[in-house]
Amino acid sequence: MADFTIRVELRGNPTVQQYEKLHQEMASLGFLRTVVSDSQKQVNLPHALYYGPSQYDVAAVRNMAVSVAQRVQQDILVFVAETLRWASHGGM
Repeated sequence: MADFTIRVELRGNPTVQQYEKLHQEMASLGFLRTVVSDSQKQVNLPHALYYGPSQYDVAAVRNMAVSVAQRVQQDILVFVAETLRWASHGGM
């Protein structure tokens, strides 16, 4: 099972409620807005960035994210990367 980083942008002027719905939908797929560091500290990700494992390949994960995002809004951008390692910095 691989880990994935997913960025979803709702284009135009999305509402807070639309992003909250997107966050819920992505969480239902197992993609969260937080990660756990090596020191077991929970780290918040930047806005509308998600991280999590999947048994599917990168194209299938992209398709799932697109499907979920389009339930919230049609005009979207989606980027998916299979993630081997990560590091963070700042007040996330």
